[in-house]
Formats: sequence, structure tokens, C-alpha cells
Amino acid sequence: MKNTISRLFTALLASCALGLFSGSIAAAVISYNVTVNTSDLAGIAGQIDMQFNPAVDPAVAAQAVVSSFVTNGTLAGAPIVDGTVIGDLGTSLTFSNGTTLNAYLDGFTFGSAFSFLITFSGDFLTAPSLDATAFSLSLYDLSFNPLGSFAPSSSLLSFELVNGGVITNDTSSPVGTDQLPRLAVTDAPASVPAPAGILLLAFGAIAMVQTRAKRA
Repeated sequence: MKNTISRLFTALLASCALGLFSGSIAAAVISYNVTVNTSDLAGIAGQIDMQFNPAVDPAVAAQAVVSSFVTNGTLAGAPIVDGTVIGDLGTSLTFSNGTTLNAYLDGFTFGSAFSFLITFSGDFLTAPSLDATAFSLSLYDLSFNPLGSFAPSSSLLSFELVNGGVITNDTSSPVGTDQLPRLAVTDAPASVPAPAGILLLAFGAIAMVQTRAKRA
């Protein structure tokens, strides 16, 4: 019986260690909630464009996952995809920076707003590099004229991923007659299991095993 308890104790500790290790992996991402106000574009048929492109090729590996896309507008559901892009906006969209152009373009009849979660991961978090990979979001009309764009480019939003996991967010002031408070970008911390909670569960399970052993 003592040998059985010892083996169970060892297994529980191993499980605890695995939980802690998994938590450290889950923490190795950077996430943001993005909300875009399109109330001035409501009802207009246009296009939504997302790109994830490296400054050089090959680049330090990075991924961007767009998920939880919510809108009261309507996606056409017939996207044009270039490069290393998997999935769709209706479920989950994964970009890798393995090629020079990685783009996702879909028709979109604008509602009053849309939002999504974007999560960045990969070697760029730790690997030394001076060359950034950039994620950009752009909106166009059917003739590819930029809608609601910010200076100096046609991108509405741009995240630049550089060495050590530093991400710069280009949300400059809008230009021309477009003065809506269009963008809201907030941190979305990754969910990481609390080490103390894992240990508490492990010790509770051990206590239950020991109690049952004494009764046997």
C-alpha cells in the first residue's frame, strides 16, 4: 500500500509540474481586443483586408491569430487569400510570416461596428531581430479606395512585432473629415493557470488517497 501511495504521489507531482509548464507556454503570447466603429459606413458594401507581412524574408517566426470576430455587418464569405493564411473570419484566422505577402481579403457590408481578438506568438518574442513583422487592418470600398484610414498609410490599424516581443501599435489621429473615435485597442492578458491553485488541487488529491488508504 505504501508503494502504491508513493507512486500516486509521484504521478501527482509530475502532473503538477506539467500544469505549471503548460501555464508558462500559455503565457508566451500577447493578445489585444480590437473594436472598430463603422457607424458612418453602415450599409455600405466594401471590403475588409488583413495582412501579416515580414520586413525581410526569411524573418524571425511569428504568428497572428484573429478570433472572436463579432459584427452586425455581413461578410461575403468568399475571401481571397495570399500566402500562409489558414481559416476564415467566421471561425478563426491564422497568419504566419513565412512568405512576403500573407493577406486575407473579404467582401463586407458594414454595420455599426466590428470587433475581434488578435493574439501574437512565435520566436519574435525572444529571438534577436531588427526587422519587424507587421499586422495591418484596412477597409476599402468596392473600388479599393481606403475607408476611415489613418495617416500616413491606407491602414486603419497596424501592429509591428519587433525583437523581444515588443509590439508597437500605430493608431495615429484620423485625417480629413473622418473624425470619429474609430478605434479601441485594449490588452487581453492570456489566461494562465495559477501555480498555487494547481498545487492546492494536487495536495487535496494526495490527502484523499491517504485517507482512503488508512480506511482500507
